[in-house]
Amino acid sequence: MMTASTPSGARRAAPLLFLLALSYMLSLFDRQLLVLMIGPIKRDMGISDTAFSLLYGFAFTIFYSSLSLVAAPLVDRLNRTRLLAGALVLWSLATAASGLVQSYEGLFVARMLVGVGEATLAPVAYSLIADLFKPHQRTQAFSIYAIGMFVGVGLSLSLGGHLIQMLEHLPPVELPVVGPVRAWQLAFLAASVPGLVVALGFLAAGEPTRGYAATASATERASRPGWGAFLGAFRASGSTLLFHHLAFALLIGQGFANSLWLPTLFTRVRGWPLGEVGLIFAGVVVSAGFAGAYVGPRTIRALQRPGAPDAAIRVCVLACAIGAAGVFTAALATPDWAAVLGVWMTFFTISVTAGPASAMIQLLMPPWAQGRCGAFFTFFTQLLGSSLVPLSIALVGQHIFAGPGGLAPSLMTVAVVTYGLGAGLLWRIRDRFPGPSAEARASTETQAAPVLRRV
Repeated sequence: MMTASTPSGARRAAPLLFLLALSYMLSLFDRQLLVLMIGPIKRDMGISDTAFSLLYGFAFTIFYSSLSLVAAPLVDRLNRTRLLAGALVLWSLATAASGLVQSYEGLFVARMLVGVGEATLAPVAYSLIADLFKPHQRTQAFSIYAIGMFVGVGLSLSLGGHLIQMLEHLPPVELPVVGPVRAWQLAFLAASVPGLVVALGFLAAGEPTRGYAATASATERASRPGWGAFLGAFRASGSTLLFHHLAFALLIGQGFANSLWLPTLFTRVRGWPLGEVGLIFAGVVVSAGFAGAYVGPRTIRALQRPGAPDAAIRVCVLACAIGAAGVFTAALATPDWAAVLGVWMTFFTISVTAGPASAMIQLLMPPWAQGRCGAFFTFFTQLLGSSLVPLSIALVGQHIFAGPGGLAPSLMTVAVVTYGLGAGLLWRIRDRFPGPSAEARASTETQAAPVLRRV
């Protein structure tokens, strides 16, 4: 099995992890870019808020989460770098198509295809990281991968907003066959180019040796375990993986809710201009993402040295408390700088928990199931957390805290529930994940740190 601790593994692990993080960044940039275009799209296509919500949520999420389950068997059997390169080309071309279509129906189909392409990313990332890094290195590796999410959101808020404003001053461009293309459509066309370049990077990187191929018997490899075997392995964990998935669905859903409603809180309640909110939040998201990716894994390793097997759980539970405190601070703090600090705390929480969330799954599931692990976790968290938690804030604000000032108490109420339940579920399974072996702990400083420092 090729690992990051060997010279050849180190050479391949760093560039592939970088490309995966870059792909994650592009996927989030594209998703959040659509949010910035709500005004121009509604104006030019004459659609309602509900129609735009379907465009942003249903058109993407349903296909993204569902088709990740379809992509998982392909990830566990086919060349993963080529598969992801093809997926990058697909979602990049679909992004370009979003800038070429002239109707709402056409834009809806284009966003569906973006979701189809991006559905491959998570299963490929889980599978590749499992093969390139040893178990005690994966929390750090997944944290580096998750940095792409924060950079993508930050770039969409800052660079994306400036790109749209710059193009807004240009007259519509007349393209052959397509016809007039407006400013927001040109932004989609520009956003489609980087993904094609990254696809070439994956083709050049090549396919690493699979851990399953190196350890499984010929009979096991010939049997090609499917979803039935995966679900059997999932059930074998008892309630551990179920509680894990429920807990992180709540935390990830709260993260999406914070991304959606905290900027709205600053514009609606504090009266900040939208442009200023975008710039401030971009800096907050990126800095908190890097800080969490640095602090989280190192805190876990520091707690593991005495031999605590539940170090990752304890760190995630502590992060839940920080996240809840951050939401209350952002909603209630009088000085604006303190409210911004509260926003930083919420995104720091997301970054701290991102690495352990993925790494813990791989401690309990066999190597042949890593693609399916990523797909099922994505499916679970997207449908439960990312769909329901942001919606619950709107419903609580509408039915319980009605009025112009209802957003802040709604945010705080839902945060108490999500962070509290998430922490409680994780605490229930704190003793069910194997800790690092003595050999792994001894090699952490000598093997993992130099490799990961190079990424």
